[in-house]
Amino acid sequence: MPQFIKAITTKKVEGLSLTFLFMWLFGEFFSLIYVMWVAPRGPLIFNYVLNLFLVFGILFVFAIYGLARELKPEVSDGIISG
Repeated sequence: MPQFIKAITTKKVEGLSLTFLFMWLFGEFFSLIYVMWVAPRGPLIFNYVLNLFLVFGILFVFAIYGLARELKPEVSDGIISG
């Protein structure tokens, strides 16, 4: 949650790894499936669903600020670079 808030307020996602975010997403998804199938307990299901929303939120912020930054050329002293 703190990383999500920091990414929104600073509009920077340098501290986030896309690989980590997808691993987190798949881990939460499969944990939710397991809990729902084997031992359906309300608090655990709530936890995994909340975490899935958080991961999707962070991925959305990453897509907005991370990909936009990569596609937007930097301007420094009137010189456009990469």
